[in-house]
Amino acid sequence: MRISNKQDGSAGSLVCDPRPVFDAGPEAVPLLKEKLLWMVNLGLFFFLVYGTVNYISLLRAPHPAVFAEWERFIPFIPEFILPYMSSDLVFVIAFFLCRNRREIQVLGLRYGAAITVSALFFLVFPLEFSFVRPPVTGWPTMLFDWLSLDQPFNQFPSLHISLGFLAWQQICRRLKGIAFAMVTLWFLLIGASTVLVYQHHMIDILGGITVIPVLLWLVPDRGEKSFFPLRFVTPRHLHMALRYLVLSVGLTIFAFQLEWWGLIPGSAALSFLYVSACYLLGFNGFLFKGRRGYPAIVCLLLWPYLIASWLNWRFWQGRIAALCEFQPGLWLGGRPGKAIWQELESLGVTSVVDLVPELTSGAPGSFQVGHIPLLDIAIPAPEELDRAAKQISDGLKGEGVYVHCALGMSRSVLAICAFLIRQGYSPAEAMALVDEKRPERVRRPYMMISLELYRTYLDKNAFSDQETG
Repeated sequence: MRISNKQDGSAGSLVCDPRPVFDAGPEAVPLLKEKLLWMVNLGLFFFLVYGTVNYISLLRAPHPAVFAEWERFIPFIPEFILPYMSSDLVFVIAFFLCRNRREIQVLGLRYGAAITVSALFFLVFPLEFSFVRPPVTGWPTMLFDWLSLDQPFNQFPSLHISLGFLAWQQICRRLKGIAFAMVTLWFLLIGASTVLVYQHHMIDILGGITVIPVLLWLVPDRGEKSFFPLRFVTPRHLHMALRYLVLSVGLTIFAFQLEWWGLIPGSAALSFLYVSACYLLGFNGFLFKGRRGYPAIVCLLLWPYLIASWLNWRFWQGRIAALCEFQPGLWLGGRPGKAIWQELESLGVTSVVDLVPELTSGAPGSFQVGHIPLLDIAIPAPEELDRAAKQISDGLKGEGVYVHCALGMSRSVLAICAFLIRQGYSPAEAMALVDEKRPERVRRPYMMISLELYRTYLDKNAFSDQETG
């Protein structure tokens, strides 16, 4: 059972909630909404990247076609449009057959890697399908009408082959005998359909096959020594990834309406697409922030996101309390401006726990700054909260410590609560104390879930309250 700080008319009343604590472990069974979010995120990512590259190829057309003369004798079989179009369905089914969180992350990252690697080839080596498709009659007509919306570019390597293999591998993990044979046969039909409906040349098929071992190397099954290591990712991360992805799609559509002026919203679209991917990856340090700011390449590529984050911070300045003292010497708030830094110095604060990656620190050189980047409005990994709690404890051994995120309403609140939990408070008691001293905070279920996960983490690691005594 978990304890929630539910508002029922009396401030800070504690209510028992019989629902079990959310299990965020890699071997846990993913929630239905988690599978749906992975599916929607990767599906939308596919259509954004594939459609954008296809449109760019159209603007640069014509392109060369690479094929052998014997391919002209390959028959056109319109009925094979059915297995060809079914690839979208098996793409979805694979997500729903993932048994644990590790499997669904591996599948999602492999899909994303396949789309990204192939899109780079589409841009650098654009090829065009050159055969004229014969007239189609009967029931396949409708499916070919849908297919006609796809321009004859994005050829090498064939995503139908690489994505189809990944889906087949996931779907067939638990199949044997006739079921395995029938599913494998259908995927072979999908592979054959790419040439039998005059959608790809053979070089594209070979390219798709060649990409497969690259994907398995980039994202191995266990996530060990992976180019995309598996990190702590929850449905909350996926929600945020989807928001940024939808924003990127909207900006991309807008950019293509503006000709050369579209480079501005196009840059913003790329920036937010990167942020979306980092939420999917659970990559907290995605901006590589240092004491002096960001690397030049980050400023160059992600300036729209950095500017948007700064504008949001400026908007809230003066609208919420800047500082809040929880214990003697322990302060919480948003990322300070110059006046607040001066006030902190006058209060004797010497240490800073900086949890915000999307804003520069701004701390004067007299402060000792510890930076623990956390993605905004997401559930932080318990290990990261523990790092923050320990830094707060270390800071209190000096003259004082200031804990801040962007606005002082979510990440810094969780860090303070984690510190209180290490002192012996329950998650509900820690949050009740926050509500008493800092009522301006985010009030979403993920806040309490974060603390419950942290409490479970401490229990599993044989935490002793005497450690912080």
